[in-house]
Amino acid sequence: MVVLLLIAAGVVGVMAVNDATKDGGPLADATASAPAQSDEPYDEPSAEESPAAEEPTDEPSEASGPEGDVKITQCEVDSLTTWASAEVAITNSTEQTASYIVSVEFVDPSGKRVGDALAATENLAPGQKAEETAQGLDTIKGEIDCKVTEVTRYEQ
Repeated sequence: MVVLLLIAAGVVGVMAVNDATKDGGPLADATASAPAQSDEPYDEPSAEESPAAEEPTDEPSEASGPEGDVKITQCEVDSLTTWASAEVAITNSTEQTASYIVSVEFVDPSGKRVGDALAATENLAPGQKAEETAQGLDTIKGEIDCKVTEVTRYEQ
């Protein structure tokens, strides 16, 4: 029971930090361009070195079934908490209202699993889209890649 309370408190804290950084709050400038923690000094990337932000598209995913309804739109390690997160776009491709649970795995450049997280949404109407965050709680240093490992869809 104590462990669940600690996890819940951690998630609430991360959500507060994420809200403060997303809406241009006081932490936005401090976290917007900071790299994942590393032992090497940080050099600000030039415009041509900076990767373009991945934008969600209306193109169907190559996967079929519930996995085809989910796409990762952002994958990062927060420089303040060193926790990984993945933004996922969920589009209900069925003809019934559905709820989704999305499992995301965080892996390092060598492919080693370094963490995981869940994202969920409820009562998504047919054709409706939702943006959700899969927030990890593991301390991660360095670059990561995010992968959807499982999608559970509950049609209502």
